[in-house]
Amino acid sequence: MIDAKALDRSLALVQTLYRRTLDGNIDWRDSPYDNTFEMDSGDFTLRIEMIPDENYPNDPDFSLRIVDRETDRVIDSISNVTLRPLMDRLTPEGQSPYALLRQLYEMARRRVLRTDNVIDRVLESLNRQ
Repeated sequence: MIDAKALDRSLALVQTLYRRTLDGNIDWRDSPYDNTFEMDSGDFTLRIEMIPDENYPNDPDFSLRIVDRETDRVIDSISNVTLRPLMDRLTPEGQSPYALLRQLYEMARRRVLRTDNVIDRVLESLNRQ
């Protein structure tokens, strides 16, 4: 079982990444792994990934892995499962840790795939037809 301080630090990391990504301060990039996006922080790579949950196929799990860049060793993994004891800790906006991980993944995916730019281009093309 993870101790309370470790859980608090894990949640703080997710909250910080969420805020910094929302503010446009994180440069997420594509990853060689499916459904995964990553960014570097010091000597570490942070990977956010979507993991199918066979028990809840419509609600996948999300995981944030801290990986040592030199050895490619996973140092820690923060997920819906590990944060479950803190699910009642909502942000001032009313978001649970699960919602933060989901939105962090979605923001990273949209930035890497330039989804908003693609939609603008498709709209522009449709409006010219």
